[in-house]
Amino acid sequence: MVTAARVRVVRPSRFLAICYYGAVVGLLIAALFLWRPLTFQRLYARARLAIAGAHQGMAQAGSYRIHYYVAGSGRPIVLLHGLGGDALFWADYVPHLAQQGRVYAIDLLGFGSSDRPDVDYRATTQAQVVHDFLDSQNIQQADLLGISMGGFVALHVARQWPHRVRRLVVADSAGIIFDPNAPQPPFPQDEQRFRRFMTPKRSSMPPFVVRDMLRRMRAQQRIIDRVLQNRSSGKDYLDGQLQAVNMPVLLVWGEHDMLTPLSWGTALHQQIPQSVLVVLQGCGHIALYDCRQQAFPEIQGFLSSPKPETGGVRTVPPR
Repeated sequence: MVTAARVRVVRPSRFLAICYYGAVVGLLIAALFLWRPLTFQRLYARARLAIAGAHQGMAQAGSYRIHYYVAGSGRPIVLLHGLGGDALFWADYVPHLAQQGRVYAIDLLGFGSSDRPDVDYRATTQAQVVHDFLDSQNIQQADLLGISMGGFVALHVARQWPHRVRRLVVADSAGIIFDPNAPQPPFPQDEQRFRRFMTPKRSSMPPFVVRDMLRRMRAQQRIIDRVLQNRSSGKDYLDGQLQAVNMPVLLVWGEHDMLTPLSWGTALHQQIPQSVLVVLQGCGHIALYDCRQQAFPEIQGFLSSPKPETGGVRTVPPR
């Protein structure tokens, strides 16, 4: 005798309830994303680093505790973020660079999970912290890669301790006065100017993302103000002081950078004769972020080449 299988029937009311609550949860997640998109972006960045095998650490760098991520093995590569950022900026770079070396993405003093002491936050102070970080990890020589403020710090490290830097990559960096009599461009505070100063690519920074970025930066206003005060006073500028930077140098600049203009990159290139200046077409100040397909092959090739090219200017079209 064959017994018919019982068929479970979901009552319409129960089905509708599941759909309703699912829609509510979806709307709440969407609203949270629009309200705090950087929270989701940072969760993605942490997951990206975890998948790449990166782990976190705290190093005693001189008097300060410095937070960092590290992944890979082999030749040390140290990554320095820009103003208002932290080590998570490098989440898309670490997995690839870790295939060719041991990558350290650090939170500079005052940012991320590193100490936030009551100090001046000059580029020379940050450079000393990076030097002490290298000592804490027993790194005798490293490749340095810095963007914006991080590029300024990297230049100071390379100038003061050139024997500690094997190769240097500087992207859209502050720290060069191409015209001492010209006013420095102000740091943008409103949404429209902030986006325009950072990138010509509106799709990479929609308004709700810009609002959240400005909110995060306002939370760090005390430290950011000190950094900007140093810039406006001319402290630590490196114009005419780069003779000791004698290692291979790659300069990466967004063609439409409005915060640290391409003319600064050109001036920097002129003062470091062996440097190569790579101009990324269609890109702005955060070229390493929203023009990764143009920037990363240049950086990876420079760091991995047995004999990197020296001198000259190249333009890289969009990919």
